[in-house]
Order: sequence, then structure tokens, then C-alpha cells
Amino acid sequence: MTPATQIKHLHVKGFRSLADVEISDMPRAAIMIGPNGSGKSNVIDFFVMVHRMLESGKLDDFVRRNGGAGEQLFGGRNTTRHIEAHIVLGADKCTAEYAFKLACSHPDRFVFADERYRSAPDGSAGELSWEHLGSGHGEAKIREVRAEERAAQLGVNHQAARTVSNLLRNVAAYHFHDTFFGSWSMIQIVMVPFASTSSGSCRYLMASLLKNGMGQSSLDGDTLKAVRSSELT
Repeated sequence: MTPATQIKHLHVKGFRSLADVEISDMPRAAIMIGPNGSGKSNVIDFFVMVHRMLESGKLDDFVRRNGGAGEQLFGGRNTTRHIEAHIVLGADKCTAEYAFKLACSHPDRFVFADERYRSAPDGSAGELSWEHLGSGHGEAKIREVRAEERAAQLGVNHQAARTVSNLLRNVAAYHFHDTFFGSWSMIQIVMVPFASTSSGSCRYLMASLLKNGMGQSSLDGDTLKAVRSSELT
């Protein structure tokens, strides 16, 4: 059975309206509620982008289909030059971390300015050194180093790469519908392992209230407040 994956920490900078957002201890399911235009759909699209990067190696395809690299940057390329992210996942007494930095390149695409990962028994990943995958590549290299031979060529740990990659690929975001309350709306987002999704099992519900005020388009680290609800079956 696929292990239950929890997002322990998420930090995103420079992606669309997500100027600088941090979320901690996110349970396995989420409902995001907030003003129209406050960035809820962009949280979903961030996870869609990561999933495309890791599942099929199609970051470039995602960017092209969504208007080019400039359209993915907070305030456009004249305001922001990079997208940065740090994701910490936990599952079955294991902690996995993945971080990347995407730099705008010609013609209107991204290349990796940084990509790194680490994995260890639960709670100790932060004590380990990062496995660095370099820069200048156009698609996520962690997909390659899941293979032992390729990892050996780059001098990195393929087992850790496999753990991190598999956990990240188990996280999915779904946009079920919008429910409108005047100038506010609600988007349902579920982030659970695919095995749990197919069986219809979601153990926890999180309501995240976007409190940055009506009509504002950027979010910051104080934007999201997690409220744990009762267990779902």
C-alpha cells in the first residue's frame, strides 16, 4: 500500500501571486477559503507544476501551456526573476525534503538554478547534507537519479532520490469546484496519496483561511491559518 504522505512544510516564493508563502503541518486534505483573486487557484497550480515536473518531466510543457515563463513569475519578469520552493514531506517514519530554484531563460522558459534533496528517518533529515543536482538543466534531474547508474555518475544517493521523488509524486491537488459567498469563494483541494484517493479515504480535513484582505493579489507567510477538523472516512 502507498504510504500516507503529509506535507510538513511548504515554502514558495515568486510563483504567480504567491510572493512568499509558508504553510506548516498540512494534513492530508485541505479546503482553502478566501477572497476572489487571493491566490487559491495558484496554490493548486503550483502542485500541478511540481507533479508534471516529477511524474512526466514536463515542466517546459506546463510553462508553454500556461503562457510562458513570464506569466508564472510574481509580478512578471520585470519584478521577479526566480521561483523558489522548499517542500518537506513525511510518511511512515521518514522525512523527505526537496528544494528547487527556477530561473527565467530565453525564449520565455525556465532552467533550474538549483535542485537538491535529502531523505532520512523521521525528524533527522534536517541534520543531513543536501544532495545537489546542479543547475542549467531544463527538466527535474531528480527523475534521472532514481536510477542507481545515473546517480553513481553524479555522485548522489539514488535511494534517497527514489524516496523523495515517490513521496512527491504521491501528492496531488484537485480543483473540484468553486462555491461563491459574495466576493469570497471556496476551492476544495485534496492532497493525499493516489492509493488513498482511489479508495476514497481522506483522514483529515484542513480549512485554510486566506486573511490578506479583499482584492489583494499577493500572499505572505501569515496568510494561511490551518484548522484541523474531525477525521473523515
